[in-house]
Amino acid sequence: MTNSLLGWGSLLLTHCGSGFGVSAPPTLNISLDQEPEERWKPLSLYFDPAYLKNASDEVIEKVLSGCQLLQD
Repeated sequence: MTNSLLGWGSLLLTHCGSGFGVSAPPTLNISLDQEPEERWKPLSLYFDPAYLKNASDEVIEKVLSGCQLLQD
């Protein structure tokens, strides 16, 4: 789990970095009290939804394949 969180942090920093300067990623409020479709809308203001979906699919796949390796 820690590796996947580090991967997300690297992904966000890489995606948010611009040119030679390093910029901080945006601060977003994600409320678990909202419906899932509404909860994640703030991300689409800063990131391409297709990019996020592909990245999250890759992270989930890698985490699950790592879990399967531990079970074998």
